[in-house]
Amino acid sequence: MSELSPGVTIAPPPPELQLDEDDDHRFDWPGRYGQRSALSAVQAGKAFPEPVEVGAPEPLRTGKMFACSGSPDSSRYREATKFRAMRDMGWEEARIALNRLVEPVRWNPTETTSQYVALAEFALTAIGFTGFVGRRGEHAVKLRDALGDAGKILHQRLNTMLQEAVRNAAQLSRPITLHGGDMRGSHESFANAIVRAFWTVVPTTAEEWVRVVEATPDQAVAALDYLRATMATWDTRRPVAAGILDRLLTDDTPTAAEYAEAIHIADMLVFTSTKLVTLYAGLMHSMPIYRLYPATSEPEAIALWWPWGRPAPLVDGAPPRPPKPRKRLLDPSLITATRPQDVVREVMQKTGINRTTVQSMTAPMRAQMRRERQYRAGRLLGEGLTKAEVARRVGLSPSRISALFRTR
Repeated sequence: MSELSPGVTIAPPPPELQLDEDDDHRFDWPGRYGQRSALSAVQAGKAFPEPVEVGAPEPLRTGKMFACSGSPDSSRYREATKFRAMRDMGWEEARIALNRLVEPVRWNPTETTSQYVALAEFALTAIGFTGFVGRRGEHAVKLRDALGDAGKILHQRLNTMLQEAVRNAAQLSRPITLHGGDMRGSHESFANAIVRAFWTVVPTTAEEWVRVVEATPDQAVAALDYLRATMATWDTRRPVAAGILDRLLTDDTPTAAEYAEAIHIADMLVFTSTKLVTLYAGLMHSMPIYRLYPATSEPEAIALWWPWGRPAPLVDGAPPRPPKPRKRLLDPSLITATRPQDVVREVMQKTGINRTTVQSMTAPMRAQMRRERQYRAGRLLGEGLTKAEVARRVGLSPSRISALFRTR
């Protein structure tokens, strides 16, 4: 927080505003390539996904407050006005609480991981729970069906992420020299494919992130090593996520905490593998000559051909052309003349510039001086002064006063 004056502070903007850093705007070329839309949230991300903390089933039933205001069959809800713990809900309120969590992800499967975890907190904890207040009735039957649908939504999200990680792993199994050519999507321009390859932000350490197009050779090698090590670490936990995925559609339902762990594993696998696939493409777009020498090791190829982050090599050729002379500028403080007819002579004497150039340079100034002189003469004539007196005051001969007001 920054302090303005004693006792007055400005809080930082909330994270949901997603404000960019100042240096990000150097890459905004509006209307040129649409590079903002070319980068996915993963490729533009500068931090690994954070796990979502989830409690055990019993604390979730007794201490977690869920929103349960509205209609049990609505597809759009206002801000919640009523909250209940699961053990204090009626059967209808439980349907409302579940539906409020399902609707945001039902029609938009790309919602954030935290929303799926929030759905899992209620759905997986409520499966098999019969401690809702009141008689069951038809609400119990509909709640059971809705919980089954929610389980399918959770299963689909986790399965989609794990399948994406598998596809990325298949691409990463190929030699790096075979990447880059398949970077372009079916409905994507080549410019956007280049944007994704060059402007993806990759980590060199846990704290340092750099754009591919700004990376030094050492940073490019460090990013490769760090992403591969991170990928290997999380790949060993893939079976844990796959096991929880299989249990989602069986009677051995996992807890919300287990689902949160599984989806975080999938998140890390997708995030890391997507960064690595895009980095491979960025390397090959940056060093196309590498395809001609595929036996060269990656560190050696980067040391030889990496074009970013260091001075450009000198190229033999003709000497550069001398710069063109810049247009001469006139310092207004040099002019002390009060009459426009004296300005050109004074500037010529003080600067040595020829008459034609001085006339062109001082034309706006002299026109403004004439307008001011005419305005002043008209004001003095309106005050009742004679033309001779007015001419003396504005610096003209009496014969020129009449010419000054031809329209009068």
